[in-house]
Amino acid sequence: MQIIIPSIIAGFFFRNNYRTGVQVALLWLGQNFINISVYAADASAQKLPLLGGNRVYHDWHYLLNTLGLLEFDTEIGYLFIGVAILIFIAALLMPLITHD
Repeated sequence: MQIIIPSIIAGFFFRNNYRTGVQVALLWLGQNFINISVYAADASAQKLPLLGGNRVYHDWHYLLNTLGLLEFDTEIGYLFIGVAILIFIAALLMPLITHD
């Protein structure tokens, strides 16, 4: 939901030619990618405190382990940061895009 909701809102604003709304939604989306990157990069170490205490499992540990990508958790975290930077650049360039 951290990715889906801001993406839907950005798409809505883009279709309605409201650039400021798109920029705000893209900033929100980029910030969420940064938050996700920290959590994904912690999948192996599992040092971040989780909501619910010790009774809950680390979902990124589960996802990456299931996909056989747990050893690449740090790289995946950096990938998410790269995506966030690209989204921030798109938000900055939004005023230059013409929409007919």
